[in-house]
Amino acid sequence: MPPRHNPASILAAIAACPGPALTWYSEAERVELTGAVLAQWIAKTANYLVTDVAIEPGATVFIDLPVSWRSPIWVFGTWLAGAGVAFREIDDVDVIVTDRPEDFTTSPADVLAVALPALAREFEWELPPMIADANADVMAAADQLGPMPPLDPQAVAVAGPNLRFGDLDELLVGGTSDRIMVRPANNQELVRTVSSQLLAGGSIVVIDPSDETMNCQSVAAQEAALPLRGACR
Repeated sequence: MPPRHNPASILAAIAACPGPALTWYSEAERVELTGAVLAQWIAKTANYLVTDVAIEPGATVFIDLPVSWRSPIWVFGTWLAGAGVAFREIDDVDVIVTDRPEDFTTSPADVLAVALPALAREFEWELPPMIADANADVMAAADQLGPMPPLDPQAVAVAGPNLRFGDLDELLVGGTSDRIMVRPANNQELVRTVSSQLLAGGSIVVIDPSDETMNCQSVAAQEAALPLRGACR
């Protein structure tokens, strides 16, 4: 039986979300993304990867970002481009998406620098040569999803362990139609929860796991969200 879900079905489910799809809380900011806005940023990211970075199907992108609202956008954009993601540093990656580009100045991979604040239109510091300002470049990409390569179900979607696109259903189970609140331990958990929740017609509030001062019960009440186990501690 073919898989129920793939990058295109994830994007369609996100775009169809009528209200707030993903809401992010950290000490610095609250970011609310509707389904339409989230889908637009995913499309822009995929367009940038295909058109500007010239990423090829079967490539691997290391998502070297802290848990944040930007991480799922880069993962979904990468998947639409036919490439796989790695959530930890592994050998032979083709692209590195990072908020600490100074650590990868000697890497043979394409390095894309990402500033995390919601209003950042460009990277906040001068970048070393050969490192791209992904904030500025994604802003300039087309809003509507352009031509994407055909998806190979046997290609790796998540590297280490190797989960193939044809097996994405294993990653995307467990969503509900509710509005839930989570505090994910890592980006893989965040992507799994966001994907499954939006595919099921729900929405999600994400608490920055590095913020120990957040009054999550107050946030849950304000957002009318159901805190999942571990969200409040």
